[in-house]
Amino acid sequence: MPGENVKTFRWLGVAGVELTYGGRVLMVDPYLTRFGFLRQWVGPVRPDGASIRAAVPRCDVVLVTHSHWDHLMDVPEIVSYTGATVIGSPNTLQLLTLLCVPPQGVSVTEAGQSFGVHDFLVRVFEASHPWAPGYGPGTIPVNLRPPLRARDYRMDRLFRFHVEVDGIALATEPGDGPWQAQEASVLLVSPRHAEDRLVDILQATHPRTVIPYHWDDMYRPLSQPLRPMMAPPTLSLRFFGRMDLRAFHERIRRIDPRLRVFYPEVLRPYPLEDLVGAES
Repeated sequence: MPGENVKTFRWLGVAGVELTYGGRVLMVDPYLTRFGFLRQWVGPVRPDGASIRAAVPRCDVVLVTHSHWDHLMDVPEIVSYTGATVIGSPNTLQLLTLLCVPPQGVSVTEAGQSFGVHDFLVRVFEASHPWAPGYGPGTIPVNLRPPLRARDYRMDRLFRFHVEVDGIALATEPGDGPWQAQEASVLLVSPRHAEDRLVDILQATHPRTVIPYHWDDMYRPLSQPLRPMMAPPTLSLRFFGRMDLRAFHERIRRIDPRLRVFYPEVLRPYPLEDLVGAES
């Protein structure tokens, strides 16, 4: 079909990313549902099917970095109408099976693996999740049954995916380590990282374009303008505050002023070649 080999990128909000090529759609951690802050602690949570279907008309494969709710909860809904296959950790498989995703449609991966899926080459690396009170690593209880609470989405492993398509590579958030160097054209990285950590990350990945990752308020409906999420508490006088994208941008500029810092609009498709060459 015309334009079937056009490579596109979409940011889905939070940690969600979509890449298309050759008529195929690959997603990482799609999450379009936005429930209120208190719901992550009290009561069951459910995907917003209408919002998901409006934003994600088709999908062939979903990569899940880890099985927290804001990375996994919407995946069963997407699979239900697209037939997409899912690749993730053992906890991802167990939770999706509980949520009626056929186990034959879920593949368990491990750090160190490399595989092709359609026209995408995927490499899997180990990463470490930052401290998240109440959401630390754990096993899935054998007696767990839906409807699930947010805290039932327990993680076991955190993966960093390196996805290459037609000569352009995109790497997801490197986490807090341990991690291996792997060059990428486009790097997704959290604004929470201190400057010395960013130096290490950028020297190992040598990206051309940096995109801030997991910075928007995931409790705010997508019908409202985006705003930064609350930053993790620190020991500084400013104990609470929102993610500071301007300070993030300045840190990147101090490290390497040649780097492009790109802020995609949520759900807007971009030609991947233009994104790599986008002006900051």
